[in-house]
Amino acid sequence: MMIRILAVLSLVAGFLVGGEGTARACKCVAREPAERVRDADAVLAATATRVRVDEPMLDGGRLTATLRADRVFKGPARAEFEVVSRADGAACGFAFTEGTRYLVFARAGDEGLSTSLCSGNEVLEPDGGVPSLLAAGSAPRVSQPPEPALSIAVAVLASIAVVAVAIWASAQSPRQ
Repeated sequence: MMIRILAVLSLVAGFLVGGEGTARACKCVAREPAERVRDADAVLAATATRVRVDEPMLDGGRLTATLRADRVFKGPARAEFEVVSRADGAACGFAFTEGTRYLVFARAGDEGLSTSLCSGNEVLEPDGGVPSLLAAGSAPRVSQPPEPALSIAVAVLASIAVVAVAIWASAQSPRQ
């Protein structure tokens, strides 16, 4: 009976230790620059001058970024744009930071221009140029967070150790 209890406890401990990775709900498909340009209604190099959260984080929230464009590749040639996005990255929201320069791919919709984590936006150098959007072989780099392999390995080893100790303790205790 004691072995069963210890085995269950070791499994629970394994899940607790192994489950420390962050949950990610947003999955994006890597697309070529030409596809990102084709699918966007506006493509611009711009600096975020203001970022405000319009809705709380519930259901992904919503933020509005005011962008000062220094170059417009597609869409209306304006000096300033407002772009909306989800406020939470897990809901595919794009996290704009005031003072940072971006290459932004946005779609027109009911709320005006909107973008997401999957639109292909990039951070640009403050005074640098812009990448050649349609250059051959310049597919976007998609960085994925490292898998929690170490956490899983530790959880498995801890579970094995607990079961081994339980078996040893059971063998050492006198039988009734």
